[in-house]
Amino acid sequence: MPTQLIKVDVEKVSPQAYYNAHKNELDIIPDGVGLQILFQVDSDYYLIAGPRSGNVLTVNGGAIKHKDKPFLKQLVEEVAEETFGMMQLVRNESGLQLLLEDGNQYPLTILDHLTVLAHERGKYAYVSFTARCNSLTIDQLQHIADTMHPTASFWNKLGNYLFTHFRNAPKDETFSEYWDLQCKSRDELIRELKIERDQLKDLLLVDPIDIFATQSIDGVLDQLHQVPNHKELTTLFKDRVGRFSERSGYYVFKASDLFLATECNMGIKDIKGNLIAPKVLNSGTVNCAFSKLFLKNKKENKVSLFSLQQKTHQESAQPGPLTPFLGHSLL
Repeated sequence: MPTQLIKVDVEKVSPQAYYNAHKNELDIIPDGVGLQILFQVDSDYYLIAGPRSGNVLTVNGGAIKHKDKPFLKQLVEEVAEETFGMMQLVRNESGLQLLLEDGNQYPLTILDHLTVLAHERGKYAYVSFTARCNSLTIDQLQHIADTMHPTASFWNKLGNYLFTHFRNAPKDETFSEYWDLQCKSRDELIRELKIERDQLKDLLLVDPIDIFATQSIDGVLDQLHQVPNHKELTTLFKDRVGRFSERSGYYVFKASDLFLATECNMGIKDIKGNLIAPKVLNSGTVNCAFSKLFLKNKKENKVSLFSLQQKTHQESAQPGPLTPFLGHSLL
């Protein structure tokens, strides 16, 4: 995935405006946008992220719907949806803020020097912004991840089911016959989700009966059974379920560990030491942005990566706070 660092004002510039100013570099208007938030705790940087398609995705984002609106407008929607309202982007007299579900707001700074454009001619142009928030603790980050995890897992099951059939179902008049053959699998899926929903109780941040505007989980099943064609299946998957089924769970990761994984082809572990995924899904973006964060210059790459790897090994053997890698600051 070809990537490059770019300069763009997230609050003022729209995808259309960026394209108009860079037609010599882009052949399509930016069609995707995402935000990764670096939480600074003491001297280290952390992210709340999770697996998508089996690999860790560091950004909350998606397809751009408002090409004439500032990039921030899309990010506001994406972050709120993908975190089930646990984290929201708002603005007050002090500037951009991260609003948490407890009502507290924390200053959020967009790091302009870490904005990445992933672009392949004729296919996509995805803009990833990086922000810093330095007022939360590790315990707060873990609480947020743990609170979002059950809901992410629940919706991911429904999303995976619909995605499989969105990809495989015929788009012609034979759709109904195909969909009828899936009746048993839908019954089984909803039965499992009904049991899981009852077990989760108040832990489920987004309830399917609210999203499907029905009185019970059986009403959700009825709507699934009644999908008439591939177009309606696409709408159901992309515009309703897909909004909440972006990843299979949420975890807290060290930013330096994610960067090291992209450079050294290592598995991804969370801060608890659990192996979460074999690699980073958006590795090109992470490598492009985090190399600027962790490496002073290209000549130091080999030494710096060795130092970072040594630090990772030391942390595994001797848990506890350590000095920051290279002492490099985001400021």
